[in-house]
Amino acid sequence: MRLRRFIAFLLLALLLIPAPPAFAGGGLIALTFDDGPNPDCTPMLLDGLRERRVHVTFFVMGNAITDPHGDVIEKNAGIIVRAAAEGHQIASHSYSHPKLTELSDSELAAELDKTSSALVLVLGGGEYMFRPPYGDCDARVCAAAGVPVILWSMDPGWYVQMSGKRYTAENICAYICKYARDGDIILLHDKDEADINGALMAIDELRARGFEFVTVGELLRLRGVDPAAGEVFKSVPESSARRFGAADAEDHWSWPYLSRLVSLGVMEGRAGGGQDLDPDGELTRAEAAALMWRAAGEPEPRGAAMPFCDCSGDDWFASAVLWASQEGLVEGYPDGSFRPGDGLTREQLSVVAARALGLESSGWPDDYPDDDRISPWAGGYIAALRSAGFRSQNDIDIFRPLERARRSEAAEIVCFLIDRGAFDCKR
Repeated sequence: MRLRRFIAFLLLALLLIPAPPAFAGGGLIALTFDDGPNPDCTPMLLDGLRERRVHVTFFVMGNAITDPHGDVIEKNAGIIVRAAAEGHQIASHSYSHPKLTELSDSELAAELDKTSSALVLVLGGGEYMFRPPYGDCDARVCAAAGVPVILWSMDPGWYVQMSGKRYTAENICAYICKYARDGDIILLHDKDEADINGALMAIDELRARGFEFVTVGELLRLRGVDPAAGEVFKSVPESSARRFGAADAEDHWSWPYLSRLVSLGVMEGRAGGGQDLDPDGELTRAEAAALMWRAAGEPEPRGAAMPFCDCSGDDWFASAVLWASQEGLVEGYPDGSFRPGDGLTREQLSVVAARALGLESSGWPDDYPDDDRISPWAGGYIAALRSAGFRSQNDIDIFRPLERARRSEAAEIVCFLIDRGAFDCKR
């Protein structure tokens, strides 16, 4: 009897307790550091970021890593190599920090080319995003850059100076924490200890409020933005994310999973079978039950008595929710409701998948910088699911356990469950 009660409690914790809002009211922020590397300060910043398991973007100066003759400045180059090896994004901030709009075409090209050559010499080939010194750019500069141009939505140092306050870590931190918003790209400098310490303090406070920190590149990727050469970005909030509809769902990273489930009859478009698969739409509790039910072959529920006061036999998800309830996958809330339109967090979806495979909670995941944010009841199941071989293609830099699960992520994980025999689905 105690075991049954314990299992029931776990099920309640997984699907029935209301999920917190995405990032508990926070969002994604990209911290960026200009004008380095600085041999006295940048290593201290890297130490603090490594301790916090946070990745940032460094906009580096070409003349800080190669001398006028093009020879590598070994000490500074080593700092950049370390930063890249530890998962930080490296980008260009020109060679000598001039106002680019005041340069001739040949001078502008030289500034950009010398910096690119220095980065390639130290790190190898690849695309290095660009930030113009002082944010000074026009159409000519953007075109010459040939890569995405990254400005900023917040400059704490400028605010502190203009407000007449002392330039301290505490004031830098206070400004960031007061005005931080989802999608912000925050300008800082890794040659100033106040910026470094203020940023580290802000990371601690904002993470406690539900924010996550990513590189600029990861911020763009997670928002479904494919930046074009010369395109300018100051922030990338959720509202700017690309929306994939029926016409372009094939371009979405999850298309192989979406199309497979559509062909199997497991997934359909929203609004009762429409063509819009809405891959980045939040997964609802009703949709989660429906995916599992269809993957199981749409078994007939035992009896027809709906146990939830906010569901009826006429609802499109009625059979799925009734079956999932009878199988012990879901239960209602204490008030007798099911709340079919509520969402699931990514950690909840992962735990449901682990339980569908019959996996036991075991160990603790430690693959992503934000795994320490996974809820205690979920960690063992997520570790077991990863040990069973599941890694989402949408988990590159961070896991985001408290973010709402998306329909695309559900499609990917259901395909994994089908392949592992969790459901007897015709393939």
